[in-house]
Amino acid sequence: MDADRLGQLRGWATRADVIRCDGEVAGFVLVFGPGTDYDSANYRWFAQRYAGDFHYLDRIVIDDRFRRRGLASAVYHAVERDAAEAGRLTLEVNSDPPNAPSLAFHRARGYQPVGELGEPGHRVVLLVKETGPNV
Repeated sequence: MDADRLGQLRGWATRADVIRCDGEVAGFVLVFGPGTDYDSANYRWFAQRYAGDFHYLDRIVIDDRFRRRGLASAVYHAVERDAAEAGRLTLEVNSDPPNAPSLAFHRARGYQPVGELGEPGHRVVLLVKETGPNV
């Protein structure tokens, strides 16, 4: 991704946060709310299904040096809390080939499959966690 594309994504994002740990950059997260021009097929699938009632966690990246410190869980707590107003947090995880650790992480956090996109060798499962006030 070049700087122009990153700037475009940051402009559309609801959250574009740098994750810091021990004074160092440990990763980043991008989340998109409804109504943006984001051109991701996965985002568009959720937008068609949920209209204005979702946030889409596009990516979270944690540097290997900072893994197993609870950073991803802390970020998910914050992102899920922010998504409560919209009613749900949506995302996708690779299912072919499977990203078993990510699938297990999301299952443990209460994410449910609602669809699949892609073709053999590159498929994703679309996941949703209801986050509204009645959950």
